[in-house]
Amino acid sequence: MIGNAVRAAGPQGTVDVRVSAETGWAVAQVDDDGPGFGEIPPGFGSLGLGIVQDMVAGWGGELEIRRGVLGGCCVRLRQPVAAPGDEEPER
Repeated sequence: MIGNAVRAAGPQGTVDVRVSAETGWAVAQVDDDGPGFGEIPPGFGSLGLGIVQDMVAGWGGELEIRRGVLGGCCVRLRQPVAAPGDEEPER
């Protein structure tokens, strides 16, 4: 997520990374001031969002992608966290 945001924002761009906790969830959010989706220059390759969505869903998480407050893209990832003493889920 961070690498994609840095490439999209470019050398003079801005990338904002936030990590937080919500009850039962770990949250990571990355905003950039790049061109946003639909305006990405040719050759800007990365792991497809469909693949990322499938991976996150397989872990029981959520992936949200939208226009960010900086004008580019915002990617927000929520992953469930286990309470102390809980067994790790099978993968």
